[in-house]
Amino acid sequence: MAESRAETDRAAWLTDGMTDDVLAPHLEMVAPLAWVELHLRRHDDASRHLRRGLDIAYRAGRSHSVPYLLIALSALNERQGRLSEAITAAEEAREASRLIHSRETLAMSSILLLRPLLWRDGPRAALELAERISGTRPRSGWWSGLARLDLALVHAEAGQPDHALAILTSEDPADEPGRTYGLALQAIATATAAAPAAAAAWSEAGTLAERALARATESGLPHQLGFAHRARAKVLMLAGQDEEAVVHAARGAEQFAAAGAPVEEGLARQLAAELYAALGSVAQARGELGRAEVLVGQAREELGRAKVLYAAAGATWLSTALARDERRLAARVPRGQRRAAGPLSSLTTRERQIADLAVVGLTNQQIAERLYLSPKTVEAHLSRTFAKLGVQSRVTLTQHLTSDARATHDD
Repeated sequence: MAESRAETDRAAWLTDGMTDDVLAPHLEMVAPLAWVELHLRRHDDASRHLRRGLDIAYRAGRSHSVPYLLIALSALNERQGRLSEAITAAEEAREASRLIHSRETLAMSSILLLRPLLWRDGPRAALELAERISGTRPRSGWWSGLARLDLALVHAEAGQPDHALAILTSEDPADEPGRTYGLALQAIATATAAAPAAAAAWSEAGTLAERALARATESGLPHQLGFAHRARAKVLMLAGQDEEAVVHAARGAEQFAAAGAPVEEGLARQLAAELYAALGSVAQARGELGRAEVLVGQAREELGRAKVLYAAAGATWLSTALARDERRLAARVPRGQRRAAGPLSSLTTRERQIADLAVVGLTNQQIAERLYLSPKTVEAHLSRTFAKLGVQSRVTLTQHLTSDARATHDD
């Protein structure tokens, strides 16, 4: 990993040191550099290189470089939770591919539409696209493997685990990251498709999830770790092992946050919320009311964070699904444990949204970019929030929001 970072530093330094005229004949190297920077979470560097590359390509008339640059830009936007921008960049890449008659980049850009379409518009829209592109996968082994994984993901999220398994087991991915993600997806699909009494299937799903987590741990890449932990959590949840599952869901959320992947962080937090709520119901049934209150508070906190992450990303379908989870959680809380209005009720929707983003570690600039506001507007909202809650710093704001989420009051 250290060697990779050092070589990436050198490549970026050399690229930045070139004049536009010198870089123009070598634009095919910009997109691969941005891909590496994306995985190393150097998002600002990746964005700078891609936008400079596109500017040079358009000015110099190097149209064959445009699709590759737009494809990398789409992937970067998707990772950062900019779903509409990811879709726009992928669609522009498709159009540019048609203009240069490139079936390869047309297939590649179509693949990159799958995830943002799934998260924004839901499985139906993603499945419609998947059906159109299933027979036109790229020739490149790496990209063909990515298509295989994303097609399987769409079918798994659409409630078609058997179809997902058929895609995943049709061939072995050529690259190490592909094997990690493939094992994780296969674990989820196997557990989802298993009959309640199919002990062999449950054992296989657990083994696959453990292998995925071992590979991800060896890589040390936060996104792989987040994906593997979330898969392990889902398998354990489906097997009824909620206590262990919630640990992996929380770790998945932490790793996705470290990877700068807000939508997938939200998915892990939503899963954790479901698990906390289930554990709270068990504790309540056992008469452990104090523990039940804490667990329900944790569920609310995770749902609140997921809601903010989805809203900021424009993940409409995920936001709708989350709202249903919130209603189910509210129905689980005993009447005597429902919360009375506290200081947070004085915050406007926008103030609460910004406060939640601040407590998960985003800077004013990052919040501004996420919500399409100016940094000064974000600062003004935070100042009003601090005044309403009587806090002086982000540390105390975090403590305030956390304690409020976990507090319960009698009617």
